[in-house]
Amino acid sequence: MIGNSEGLVKQLALYLTVIFEVALPPVVGFIIGMYLDEYLGTSPIMSRIFLSVGMGTGVRRLLMLKRRLEKR
Repeated sequence: MIGNSEGLVKQLALYLTVIFEVALPPVVGFIIGMYLDEYLGTSPIMSRIFLSVGMGTGVRRLLMLKRRLEKR
């Protein structure tokens, strides 16, 4: 029974990692872009740029995670 729960915890950890790796970079990028837009008066240019960079980072991190899991 302990072996099953250990596997379940590992799967849960993997799913949470995927969620944070994909969702967090675009959100952080958008927030940084919003602050820059407010500071520079360039609304919505910087928020769109940083959102795009965050999305690219999320995809890159997801591909890195995929490669790491394939090696196991």
